[in-house]
Amino acid sequence: MQGGVKLRLSKCILAERSISFLGHIISKEGMAPDPNKLHAIADFPLPRDVHKVHTFIGLASFYWRFVKAFVNIAKPLHDMTKKGEHYAWTDNHTAALHTHKTKLITALIITFPNYTLPFSLYTDVSLVAIGAILA
Repeated sequence: MQGGVKLRLSKCILAERSISFLGHIISKEGMAPDPNKLHAIADFPLPRDVHKVHTFIGLASFYWRFVKAFVNIAKPLHDMTKKGEHYAWTDNHTAALHTHKTKLITALIITFPNYTLPFSLYTDVSLVAIGAILA
């Protein structure tokens, strides 16, 4: 075979309507978070220290593109992980954690672009983030 590429039939999946790939479900409708992977986020307990806050942020950040205003929701959690900050869990942090969990569990499907239509680029900037959408 030219290029040295070999396929192992036992590892090939053909003619599937959807597949699980790198923590996502890919189908003709688009891309969505894999529900099996979201259990770790949904079952995550309230963090008891900064290390656990970092762990949650890492888990949630993997699916950032499925949560509108991810940075704004995560800001209270990010702020408490800054060097020199004293760990003090508040209701504001609990709200951010639960909002993330809820938004990820009810995440939307990211659809594939229709290249036959014109595109518009929308940008936005705030004091904590920069965002852009190709619509």
